Amino acid sequence: MSTANSPAPSRVAVYRVASPLHYLAAARVAADHEGGARQVLVCYRPSLASMIRVADWDAVVITPWPRFDP
Repeated sequence: MSTANSPAPSRVAVYRVASPLHYLAAARVAADHEGGARQVLVCYRPSLASMIRVADWDAVVITPWPRFDP
């Protein structure tokens, strides 16, 4: 996350997850391969909210699955 004295990251990594396995994979990719990028998590299952560590992400969006809840 950027502070007032540091510039914002020039890259943004967006992770779309719909299952616990997706979330674990996204967290690992964010930690190992996308360092320095702004980390944005989009979760399509509100039931996953309890397992998300909000402090690990720059932004978290929880939205209904578009196919089932248009």
